[in-house]
Amino acid sequence: MLFKTKIILALLVSFSAVSSAFAAEVNVYSSRKEHLIRPLLDAFTEETGVETKLVTDKAGKLIARLSQEGEYTQADVLITVDAGNLGNAKAK
Repeated sequence: MLFKTKIILALLVSFSAVSSAFAAEVNVYSSRKEHLIRPLLDAFTEETGVETKLVTDKAGKLIARLSQEGEYTQADVLITVDAGNLGNAKAK
């Protein structure tokens, strides 16, 4: 696996260690193309037993969706392709 892929998988596994007692699935909002991230999510499910629900779109649209959903969002994780979008999401 690529280094970035290993880091993302490790973060998801770490997240599941904290949240698996509370949820049977992890909701992932991602600006990555599904065919690129799906193998990573499948590996996560295989390793942890926690299912994933994936919502993909452009980062700006996902950030706007998170803003609209507010505290009622179903998203557990936001994955973007660059740190600038993550910073923008955190600021909102």
